[in-house]
Amino acid sequence: MSPGSRETADSNQPSSDTRPEDTCQHGTAVTLNGLIHEVHAEGEAEGRGVPPEGEGSVMEVIAPEGEGTVMEAVAPEGEGSVMEAVAPEGECSVMEAVAPEGEGSVMEAVAPEGEGTVMEVVAPEGEGTVMEAVAPEGEGTVMEVIAPEGEGSVMEAVAPEGECSVMEAVAPEGEGTVMEVVAPEGEGTVMEAVAPEGEGSVMEAVAPEGEGTVMEAVAPEGEGSVMEAVAPEGEGTVMEAVAPEGEGSVMEAVAPEGEGSVTETNTP
Repeated sequence: MSPGSRETADSNQPSSDTRPEDTCQHGTAVTLNGLIHEVHAEGEAEGRGVPPEGEGSVMEVIAPEGEGTVMEAVAPEGEGSVMEAVAPEGECSVMEAVAPEGEGSVMEAVAPEGEGTVMEVVAPEGEGTVMEAVAPEGEGTVMEVIAPEGEGSVMEAVAPEGECSVMEAVAPEGEGTVMEVVAPEGEGTVMEAVAPEGEGSVMEAVAPEGEGTVMEAVAPEGEGSVMEAVAPEGEGTVMEAVAPEGEGSVMEAVAPEGEGSVTETNTP
């Protein structure tokens, strides 16, 4: 066969530049570079990629305008997965990363402008969990750390400017609890430590400048209580010890400098 005839035969073959997507119709499945694509009705599209064994998979669903997008990456065994849902404008987005066994997970929900954000980190068994809710501007923040069994929890609510904050540490069984309320500037602070059963409690209220302080220690049953009020400078101090039943009480008032003191003992 002459070179010219070979050239004629080659020209009858499909061009290597022809791509399946150039000719596919709606509803037709085509394969491109090992990926499966399916074309749906106008305004919708779905793609699914199945890579070779040991490299994970990627699935992306691109919804029509105004309906959001979902992307999921399924990693090979032992490497975790990622799922992201990007919502349409004004509706929130969700991102979840599921780590392999024994490494925990992360979930983040990003709300639209002005509605706050939630982030949760779920640690593997025995390492605790963190949840943080970041509120929109002017509404405060909540952060909660849930420790593994037997190690207690911490919850902190940071209020917006001028409204107070709360911090609570819940200790494991038999170790008590601490709660602190930090008031806005000029309104004082409250701290309460609730001890486990049989060990008493402590409550301290720190007043704003110039208004004094109150500290109360409530002892366990049968051991009495102590209350101390520390007045602002120049106004004296009051301390009262209430003894258990049948043992009397002591109240001491320490006057400001140059005015003396009073001690009262009430015997049973």
